[in-house]
This record gives sequence, structure tokens and C-alpha cells, in this order.
Amino acid sequence: MSISHDVVERELYKARKQNGYLRNRIANAPDERVYVTVSHGKAQYYIRKDGRKVYLNQDSEMIPILLQKRYDEKCVRIIERQIKAANAFLKIDQGDELENVLEKFNPLCKEMIN
Repeated sequence: MSISHDVVERELYKARKQNGYLRNRIANAPDERVYVTVSHGKAQYYIRKDGRKVYLNQDSEMIPILLQKRYDEKCVRIIERQIKAANAFLKIDQGDELENVLEKFNPLCKEMIN
């Protein structure tokens, strides 16, 4: 197996583990989505309920939780793209292709190759 194959498999394992952790955290977060606007130089946070904007107090405990959820969702999309790319690489990479190149050469040619 090639070094690159091993590295991709290790990274794929880490990505899947992190993806599971983030998906679990998203599942345990509240269903709402927080939105941010800036008015008069100050950030205002709100959620939508029944088609209306419900503004949250600046010190609301819900704000950091919902912002973390939003960040996690974006990370999950990136990680899933990376997982897809790693799987595609592993599908086409046989792992030992480079080692077998020399084996396929004519014995007379092998002697001239370092």
C-alpha cells in the first residue's frame, strides 16, 4: 500500500469521526436558526417564529448555541465534500500501483532502471 493511500485512509477516518461528532451536536441543538443584523453599529440577533422575527436579548444563552450550530452546519458541508473526495481517491487508487510499475517492465529494461 502506498503512503498516500495510508494518509488518505487515516484522514478519512478522522473526517468521519469529526462529522459524526458535529452531526450529533447539531441534532442536540435547538431547531431555530439565528440571524444577525447590524443596526446603529450594534449586532442584533433574531430567530424566525411563525413568519415573524423574534429578537433575542444580547445576553441570551441561546445566541452562542445557535451560532455554534450554524458554524457546525457549514463545517459538516465541507467535511462531507472532503469525505466524498477521499472516497473517490481511494476508489481509483489501488495503493500499490507505484510499487508494481517496475514489475511490469521487461527484465532487460529493469536492469537499466534505478
